[in-house]
Amino acid sequence: MCEVILKSREAVWPELSGELTHHLGYERGAEKPEGVANHRNGTTPKTVLTEEGAIPLAIPRDRAGTFSPQLIPKNARRLPRFDQNANGSQQRHTSQCYSPIALSPNLSTN
Repeated sequence: MCEVILKSREAVWPELSGELTHHLGYERGAEKPEGVANHRNGTTPKTVLTEEGAIPLAIPRDRAGTFSPQLIPKNARRLPRFDQNANGSQQRHTSQCYSPIALSPNLSTN
């Protein structure tokens, strides 16, 4: 179960980060365009429930509070079929996991 959770978390971060990039209009680490007052403001922890169990996530946020993710909507706690839909790919199921690893917002997607 932990393997599925880790894969789900790894699949979700680039998607959420991309949504925020689209919302703000500039890439993470890039200089903010002139006239844009809003910017990235860290993450908010959120736990969603799926068929595979609870998945703790870090949801990116913006300074103005206007970012509303589409992948994991605000106030959503249950996400049916999330594991099959995350990043558009089928997740593998494993029987055991021994050490969960926290997903860092600085996770490289290379």
